[in-house]
Amino acid sequence: MKNKTSTGNTPRRAQKKRKRFPVSVRNFLIVLIGLFSVFAASDILLLSSESSAERRLGNMDWAEGSRIIYMNYEKTPLADMLTSADLKKNLDRIPGIESIGSSAYPLIDLPTGTDYDDDTVNIVVLGDSFVWGEGAVNRNELFWRQLELILRGKGYNCRVYAVGMAGATAYEELSWLTETSLPADLAPDIAIFGYVYNDALIDGETYEEVEEINYDEKLAFLAPLRKLLPVTYYRLVNYIDAKTMYNKKYGDKYTGSYISLLEGSIREYYETNFAAKLDAFCRDTGIPAAVVTLPNETKSEMLKALYAPLREIFADTCVNYYDSLPEFGKRCSGAAHKTNIKVNPLNNHPGSASNRFYAEYISEVLTRDYADVLGAPQNGAPAAPKLIFNEWMPGEIDLTQLPSDGGSAVYSLKYPDPAQTHLFYSFDITPYALNYPIGEDYVKLSFAEPTDLSSVRIEGEGIEKLSVYFTRTNPKLNYDDHTVYAFGDGDEGVFRNELTQAVTSLCVHAEFSPGADRTMTVTVCKF
Repeated sequence: MKNKTSTGNTPRRAQKKRKRFPVSVRNFLIVLIGLFSVFAASDILLLSSESSAERRLGNMDWAEGSRIIYMNYEKTPLADMLTSADLKKNLDRIPGIESIGSSAYPLIDLPTGTDYDDDTVNIVVLGDSFVWGEGAVNRNELFWRQLELILRGKGYNCRVYAVGMAGATAYEELSWLTETSLPADLAPDIAIFGYVYNDALIDGETYEEVEEINYDEKLAFLAPLRKLLPVTYYRLVNYIDAKTMYNKKYGDKYTGSYISLLEGSIREYYETNFAAKLDAFCRDTGIPAAVVTLPNETKSEMLKALYAPLREIFADTCVNYYDSLPEFGKRCSGAAHKTNIKVNPLNNHPGSASNRFYAEYISEVLTRDYADVLGAPQNGAPAAPKLIFNEWMPGEIDLTQLPSDGGSAVYSLKYPDPAQTHLFYSFDITPYALNYPIGEDYVKLSFAEPTDLSSVRIEGEGIEKLSVYFTRTNPKLNYDDHTVYAFGDGDEGVFRNELTQAVTSLCVHAEFSPGADRTMTVTVCKF
């Protein structure tokens, strides 16, 4: 009987233990495990995908982004960099620099191969990193360059000058126009200021106070999630961003918020030291000016709140103000543009989709409201683009054009050694070559205008392996969406592909035998 009682009690005790484990907790764990599995599968799919768009989303570290920025600094003449907030902090590292000249203005010299005449209408675009091109591997896709291509394509005889530098405030931008030899040198017929959300920061004091939120510190408890599910982690960060820093209700609680920038004493300073002074310049010189917003979000409560005071600020001036945000939301929303709104997932500067929109929007403003400045468009088809590389990465490859016939162009370059350590002042940018999204080091050569190619020939002593890729203007989107196409195997160094219409850049990967001087020639032929 005791054995039976003991045996009979065992199931009851086990049953009681099972009842002690709440069903709700069990269900919660099941849901949690299920969600983790879904997110993990999503991350694995995005990170392992071979498509350009998804790889852009999956590659979250973007160490290459820093190398691109520093390479661009190296390509910029030193005199043009002295207004940059970044470089001001590092002037002590630059040998031979004793003082900063106050009369310099950062003109971006990007040869176009276009023949300009005395009747050319000169358009000067002034701005900060959006004009300078922070993060961009091809400055030909920046909006001021696209603006000239669009206007000339419509028959307008114009030239667009870009004057800009990363970290510049509105007051620095205005000083280039009013306190340097820029008006005499460039003879602008109109000046266009691109307004970015931090332009009204007062140089020095206010700029130093504004700091971005460091989510790696605030969300330190989610560090395991960042390692396990990087895509999910950054989506969560973006969601928190939208609910805090970029939302009027919560944003003012953070020092990194720009929402209330044009309020109080800072607004008064902007009205007095930018709007009023620009108005006086336009009235005194007769040179018209326009201020155009350059949004980098299609839907943003922060930008709506920040842009709101600008219309009132410029209402009593002769400066025309244009808020492009509503139209930006209409034209650039949707999956087709998503991965090209910004440079990359960790860089808020405009990508090729945004730059193309700015150019189209400003061209519409100019043809509608400044027809007397542009003059009448010329009849006839625009001149065929010249076969010219005017932009390249990395900067120091000694790209030199060699003599050739009219149907081809020949260039010589020194292919970088990816094993070499290269320093930009105190910044280590090893390896000194591009890598993403091809997955191996390469040199990027960009055309002044999208060009139809029939073939590409690569030659060089000691080349053991050679791969050639290209990017082109997407015919449906009307801009370079950074999809990379492979030429395929070259027959004795000659590469052809049926998709080489409106080619924007060539991407060349080469491997050399030990001791080779790494010099190569690139011959491009057009149809």
